Amino acid sequence: YLIGPGLLDSLKENVKYLINYNVDDPFSKPEWMKWRIFRKAIPYYDLHAVVRVQNINEVKNALLDKNYTDIIIALGSRDLKGVPVRSTGTKNIIDSLTGSSLRGKLHVISAHGIGNSWNKLSWFEKLISKLLIGKTMKDHELQESYINNYSGQYHIIRPVALKDTAGTGKIIENNDAPLPNSDISREDVATFIVDGVLSNKVGVSSICKGN
Repeated sequence: YLIGPGLLDSLKENVKYLINYNVDDPFSKPEWMKWRIFRKAIPYYDLHAVVRVQNINEVKNALLDKNYTDIIIALGSRDLKGVPVRSTGTKNIIDSLTGSSLRGKLHVISAHGIGNSWNKLSWFEKLISKLLIGKTMKDHELQESYINNYSGQYHIIRPVALKDTAGTGKIIENNDAPLPNSDISREDVATFIVDGVLSNKVGVSSICKGN
């Protein structure tokens, strides 16, 4: 919370992007004064990673008069009990944008098997989706319903099972037929998202690792 606009301006001369990852709440009243320098520095970052979805409204207020182009929504939970973190967080972001001067293209990580990609799953994948991650899939369905009603542009990314492995740079996108592989590294998904931001990609993309 001590890094202010001046230091960020200096850093900008030597780096391409400035990214802020913050698990604290710089907008809470008890710590309002402590974070005053950080709040002034918010517009100087190229990307803010926000992990507490309830903070979206406060971040929106801090950015009301600033311009940006893209918002990446990458929400999830290891909890399989049906906590709707994906749909709730996505709705909070869209509600923050609606009715304000804020606009931005949304890039949303959903899951292969949602919407019309359900018919591209094998019988075994459908069984797993229903028995083991059924509540997660329903949360993604609700999440996508909010995205589909968003008035701005969006790109929905539907990866297969995510793995904590090194990226290969080989990614297969196919929305018309079953995907040949059932997993993909998180690194490759991140690469696909960045490429989509830079190329202004829109619509829906089902992806898996390449061969």
